[in-house]
Amino acid sequence: MDASTKHSAPGNKPHIDIFCRVVDNFGDIGVCWRLARSLHLEWSAHVRLWVDDLTVFRQLAPALQPELDEQLVEDIRIIHWTDNQTAHTPAQLVIEAFACDPPAQYIDAMPGHTKLWLNLEYLSAESWTAGFHAQPSPQRNGVTKYFFFPGFSDQTGGLIGEAGLSERRRSWMHSSTKKKQFLQRLGLPQAQAYLQADTLFVSLFCYASAPYRSLLHALRKSRRPVVLLVPQSVLPQLERDATTQLHGAVSIPDTGMGNAPASSPDAVPEAAPEAMAQAKSPAATEDDAAQGQQTPLPGVTLLRIPFLPQDEYDQLLWLCDLNFVRGEDSFVRAIWSRKPFLWQIYEQSDDTHLKKLQAWLALFPGHEETKAMMRSWNSPSRHAYFTNQLTALLNTPGQLDSWRRSCRTFAENLSKNKTLSESIRIFYENTANSG
Repeated sequence: MDASTKHSAPGNKPHIDIFCRVVDNFGDIGVCWRLARSLHLEWSAHVRLWVDDLTVFRQLAPALQPELDEQLVEDIRIIHWTDNQTAHTPAQLVIEAFACDPPAQYIDAMPGHTKLWLNLEYLSAESWTAGFHAQPSPQRNGVTKYFFFPGFSDQTGGLIGEAGLSERRRSWMHSSTKKKQFLQRLGLPQAQAYLQADTLFVSLFCYASAPYRSLLHALRKSRRPVVLLVPQSVLPQLERDATTQLHGAVSIPDTGMGNAPASSPDAVPEAAPEAMAQAKSPAATEDDAAQGQQTPLPGVTLLRIPFLPQDEYDQLLWLCDLNFVRGEDSFVRAIWSRKPFLWQIYEQSDDTHLKKLQAWLALFPGHEETKAMMRSWNSPSRHAYFTNQLTALLNTPGQLDSWRRSCRTFAENLSKNKTLSESIRIFYENTANSG
């Protein structure tokens, strides 16, 4: 059964507390917010999400008001997790994300209230995770904590994949109007012209260590027009490097998405005059197109976009022909998008992350060329190969289509497993009934 069409069986509606610390970037809160929404909608559970940094969280949930200690967002109660927390009765199901440890006062109050306590671990494809999944760990308060591993096999907790996702993706993908409107909201000049010109749409969400200069050179060599869509917080030096390294062969529309004040050493310089000359407002360029005066499309257009809420980020992945993603949350969403993607795994000391990357590549059904490119994207010693690898793939007929088929096959196979929220529900019900 497709994971996107599964619905949990009716039953009791437990109270769930999810604890999340925003360590860095958006990965932890991205996973926790998706899980909270999934549990609430599919299980009809009462969910409270405890978060220590509401300012970062707000970028994923624009309705959030960081100044409030408690608030409802999409019927989920958001609690600002501070050192001076008022007393709350512990929930029946407690999920601490990535060993973040709930407050001591809360832990002491859990006996008599909490039926299941989970430590949600980071996603990994390594084989050892299946053996540690759902293993108990007795705690000093008398409530047993269980390690819960998301994963890619039916021996783990599965992936976050909410009900109806495939249908929403399919409906959106078949609507040219929705695609055009989405690009216009992002500020792309001549949105309709790009959609009609067999444009290669690429999203770039990466860490600073990524070989983005090699990416720029590869995209310049593409035989198709390219639109590179980059969130405003990613690679603040990108415009400067694109202008200098590509010698004006890139258009950089001014969308007001600058990343730093002018006085900052990281301020983004203005685009080259020849690039800015092509960057009319969306309204003006659409009018030109209607009058038969459409401006010729540049080879590469670099467009800064706002940091998108999760549902709109899904649409960005659906739109693009190639997605660069990082960490955990965007990685899983790229998988469900069924589009070609390159994953930059979170870096760890002693190159531990490369072993985790290789474990996932062993599961992925793609060709060796795409796997080699993934390794180059993640390894500094292989950056020199990346331009040639990506250029060959983009310009060889059928290669991108083959990659797309591999991604579709991978997603379809994974959709046969239980989703993470479904696995949590089943584990909770079994634990509660046995107790």
